[in-house]
Amino acid sequence: MKFVDSLHGYIAASGGIILSTTDAGASWIETKTGDNRLIRSLSALKRFLWVSTDFGKVYWSQDTGKTWNLKFNSDTPYDFHTVQFIDSLRGWLFGSAFGSSPSGEIILYTSDGGETWKEQYKTIEPPSTPGHLYQGYFVDSLHGWAAHQYYMLHTFNGGKDWIGQSVPYAPDLNSVFFIDS
Repeated sequence: MKFVDSLHGYIAASGGIILSTTDAGASWIETKTGDNRLIRSLSALKRFLWVSTDFGKVYWSQDTGKTWNLKFNSDTPYDFHTVQFIDSLRGWLFGSAFGSSPSGEIILYTSDGGETWKEQYKTIEPPSTPGHLYQGYFVDSLHGWAAHQYYMLHTFNGGKDWIGQSVPYAPDLNSVFFIDS
C-alpha cells in the first residue's frame, strides 16, 4: 500500500489487481495490469505508478493506474520483490532467482523512467548457499539499503557500490526502511 498524499493511495493485490482511492480510503476503484502474476511491489509518485511481479516483469501507469503498460520483461528467473522510484526517471529493482540452479540476487537501476535497466549488483549462489534479497529502499538518489535474508546491503553512491552490513540476531530479514541517510 502506498499513499502519495492524504487522499490518494494505491494497494497492489494478487492477480494483477490494483486498487486506488481518491478519498483517503473511503472508497476504492479496481484496475488490472492485464497480467495475473503476483504483484510483489508498488511504487507511486503522484500520477506515476510502477508494479513489479514474479518472473521479472514491471508494469507502469502514467494516469494513476487507469491504464497499464508492460515496461520491462526480464528473460531471467528473477522475482522482483521491490520496485522503487525516487522521481519519474530514477528507480531500482531488487530481485531474487528462486527455484533455479544456481540461484542469486540482482539489483537493477534505471535513469530513464524504466526504458533501460543496468545491473548494479548481482550474486550467483549454489543451491547449498540459501538466501534471498527481499526488499530495497532509497531515501534519496545516493543512500539506499537492501534487506537480504541474512544481512543488509548499503550504498552511499546511488548503487555503484554495495557494502554488506551484518545485523546481529536478525535472520530472515524481509524489509528495510529509513527516514534519512
